[in-house]
Amino acid sequence: MKTILFPTDFSQTTHHALDWARLFARQYQASIVLLHVHQPTVPDTTLPTMGDLGMGTMAAPELEQIGREGLLNIQKQLQSEGFT
Repeated sequence: MKTILFPTDFSQTTHHALDWARLFARQYQASIVLLHVHQPTVPDTTLPTMGDLGMGTMAAPELEQIGREGLLNIQKQLQSEGFT
């Protein structure tokens, strides 16, 4: 194992998964590849709606910026711990 893929949506659950990624990366001297994942909001068109279908959702550029910033934070943290 030379490369470990770490997909994250920045939830609390993925923090625990990052601990496992660190453990395996140390054990196998592997690199960690970071990936931001999210489930897009898909409106259910079979239900009656009131107002804008996009209410409460973020635009793609906003999600991309949040993802970039979150991944950069994790990257800096991992690099400071000696991971690639």
